[in-house]
Amino acid sequence: MMIESNPSTEEIGTDTSRRTPSSTHISAPAKILGLALVASLFTLQFLQRDFGVSRIATTDETLPALHHNEFHLASYQSYGFFDDISSKDWKLYKQRFQTHHDHPDEKRPNPRPNIMPAVYYMNNYDPLFTCPHPRRVGGQGDGPKWTCDPHRLERVARERKEKTQGGLRSNSKEQTNCLIYSVGSAGKYEWEEALAKSFMKEGQTTQQSTCEIHVFDFSKNYTKEGHASELNIHFHQWGLKSSYDDSLLDAWRVKQRDRLFTLPEIMEKLGHTGYTIDILKIDCEFCEWFTYEDWLKPELDIRQLLLEVHNLPTSLPDPQKNKGGRYFPVSMSLSPNKFFDGLEKAGFAMFSKEPNIHPLAQGNGVEFAYIKLHPDFFKAEEAVE
Repeated sequence: MMIESNPSTEEIGTDTSRRTPSSTHISAPAKILGLALVASLFTLQFLQRDFGVSRIATTDETLPALHHNEFHLASYQSYGFFDDISSKDWKLYKQRFQTHHDHPDEKRPNPRPNIMPAVYYMNNYDPLFTCPHPRRVGGQGDGPKWTCDPHRLERVARERKEKTQGGLRSNSKEQTNCLIYSVGSAGKYEWEEALAKSFMKEGQTTQQSTCEIHVFDFSKNYTKEGHASELNIHFHQWGLKSSYDDSLLDAWRVKQRDRLFTLPEIMEKLGHTGYTIDILKIDCEFCEWFTYEDWLKPELDIRQLLLEVHNLPTSLPDPQKNKGGRYFPVSMSLSPNKFFDGLEKAGFAMFSKEPNIHPLAQGNGVEFAYIKLHPDFFKAEEAVE
């Protein structure tokens, strides 16, 4: 179900044709009030000139400062992503996040052995954060993804470009737009195309200035490559590997490992080292369990994480008992709780959870979506300065 916020809007302005004509007579009290106002203005100008008193913050020039103060907390704790959530509302977001529990029994959070993945996901880890305007980008079915307020990426890209053009960044290699990585697609690009097209104005045929999108997959054919360049979508026949565990590759007898790279290696190859990845989408068929520590490295700056998890690392057959089959070699060493708790410790707050109820998945695969927030968001309110 798509969640949309449709606030009522009021038309700014006054219809003078409906005004009731008023008398031109000015009463004595009105004259006195007018004289008092004029005297106040002269006094204020005198104070400003002779004593350096600042203007009262009601002019157009000072309104941004008031706006900044009202929405500063949300902007600061979302790394500038939310610029229109009041501090009062943001504190409610924090309160809900900090009072919710991840497990039915917090004293015994670890799943019992051989639990069905669908049962585990039904009872553990629910979204604790709400984006004001989430969108299921790409339509319906398998492939589209819930994305947090994608319209804000236009402002993010514009502000980066303005900082560079304004001389605040002297390095010509500095990031000037938004950057999106999509790992794994199985030939489905509904999300990537829909996201790119959402930035195009009416009449435009190309999308170059907002988001640069890179798709990584072993698929040999990219059937829509003909207009991918117009949408600023770039396809790479590369796969994602782990920097710390190659056991899955060994077990699955993966060949052509020269096309497998860690996330930092991919960023280096594309000249994106030090850049912000505004959205990292991952659907790589089990690789999430043994590559996630690479996503969470402190030197990487990932703002949204959209991923599908497959089964549980503890629910797949032991490699010694299932030779030649598709198994997960680290099943004895990784707890699913460690995976999800690791995401939160790295600053990711879940805003969407959608079970995959395809007959082949049967709820054992789940789409999760996270947004990166400042460590202060996760602290108790009294601990936040």
